[in-house]
Amino acid sequence: KGGGLALLQQKSVEVQLQSFFCFHIDVSVRVEDVTDWWRFSGVYGEPNDPFTIRERLDRACANSAWSQVFPNAKVSHGASPYSDHLLVIIKLCPVLRWDLSGGRKCFHSEAAWLQDRACEDIVTCTWTSSGTFFSENLLRDKVVEVSARLAGWGRLFGRQARDKITKLERALMTDHQSVLTEEGKARRARDKEDITKLILQEEVFWK
Repeated sequence: KGGGLALLQQKSVEVQLQSFFCFHIDVSVRVEDVTDWWRFSGVYGEPNDPFTIRERLDRACANSAWSQVFPNAKVSHGASPYSDHLLVIIKLCPVLRWDLSGGRKCFHSEAAWLQDRACEDIVTCTWTSSGTFFSENLLRDKVVEVSARLAGWGRLFGRQARDKITKLERALMTDHQSVLTEEGKARRARDKEDITKLILQEEVFWK
């Protein structure tokens, strides 16, 4: 079913709903390490014809008191595979990205890999490359070999998935800003479907 509004926040953000309607969401917000509550109100237009236009009407405004609490806040727009409308993304502070490349870690498989045929091919190829197993050492060596190959492929798998999502999101943003054609609609539908699949893979990966 089409239509509806959505407000998404991170776990560190506490939200209390004040009121909502088909054209607005009004909430109180509190962020970890920030003691005071502040107000967030989202106002949205009429989604039905003849009021729909292909113009950028999405904006974010804040008063000086809020800006002093979040001086590094950034507002950006992102494409969504689930909607024809652009997301309004508010980042209150820079996102910390942990470097996971350093240090030696024990191998562990990821559930998201099972959704990719390449994972099955790697396991099958490795286990069948030396024929029948006749010793405990050979079995152990095979496990080590499969683990090493999957670990290397898994790192590439994660990077490629994120790169694909970024590329498709940029393509959706370009389509939003271009002349609307039937070819563009079909391309946008394909891109949205591909992004949805990749996002589901990411969700499985981080569970």
